[in-house]
Amino acid sequence: MGISMYPDDGRDVDTLLKKADMARFEAKNTYEKIVFFTEQMESYIAENTLFTNRLFNSLENEEFFLEFQPQISCDTGKTIGIEALLRWTSDGERRVSPDRFIPILEQTGLICDVGLWVLKQAIQEHIRLVAKGLPPLRIAVNLSIVQLQRENFVYDFVKIIEESGISPKYIELEITESSFFENPKDIIEKIRKLKKLGVTIAIDDFGKGYSSLNRLKSVPFDRIKIDKEIIDYMDFEGKEAPITKSIILLAKAYSANITVEGVETKEQADFLKSMSCNEIQGFYFSKPLSSKLLEDFLKNESCRYCPVN
Repeated sequence: MGISMYPDDGRDVDTLLKKADMARFEAKNTYEKIVFFTEQMESYIAENTLFTNRLFNSLENEEFFLEFQPQISCDTGKTIGIEALLRWTSDGERRVSPDRFIPILEQTGLICDVGLWVLKQAIQEHIRLVAKGLPPLRIAVNLSIVQLQRENFVYDFVKIIEESGISPKYIELEITESSFFENPKDIIEKIRKLKKLGVTIAIDDFGKGYSSLNRLKSVPFDRIKIDKEIIDYMDFEGKEAPITKSIILLAKAYSANITVEGVETKEQADFLKSMSCNEIQGFYFSKPLSSKLLEDFLKNESCRYCPVN
């Protein structure tokens, strides 16, 4: 329910109803039962409209680009994978947060074409790095529920992967747990087809919201990515560290690998290593990097492990 108040939000019926509709829209998107109209809400909706109009041409105008965040092995301390992260600059200048533009891409269906572009660019980056003499890395690409629901989703992905010549084992598709809430049989069937090709599947943002490994028992996944929220509030002397440990142990019971996101301190990294976590991702090791900076990062890393003559 959306509510606007007389006289603060307006003095006529049309204005009050319009603003109540804005609040109702916000309530629907945030799953709140009651939301009151605010001026910030009006500004947010106006900006959303502007972004929506611009996003329809952004792919053609080459306004999207990728950044890559290293995923570090706890056993070797070396980069074992990279996550491809979609970025957008509006009008070629203003950099817009993914939290703002990705929901719009999903609402408009544009995420389907943009998602295919992301996969192509990520594969090209993998091929480019190997051509530079660097070891092949697993590259992770995020999938939206909107993409998964598309009828030709599997065909489009398989076609891109096969035409690229890349071994599917180097591609990991990250899916949130919420993807299985609606029509799970269809989604799981599509995932099984992709796994037959040889790609791996990661459950992203685990621990954010109402996560349950039991709910995923029928899902053919290879990795659990523990969300940054769990790590941010990890109290090593209190309750949160045992929760993190429990998630890791449960995931291992499913024979799944564990990657923890949002690691920012040595204390967090050391604790996770002691819990036999497989991989760590976060600012402690590296922020998301441009293609050039990623290459430099990997070359410097290789040098650290080169034998001394």
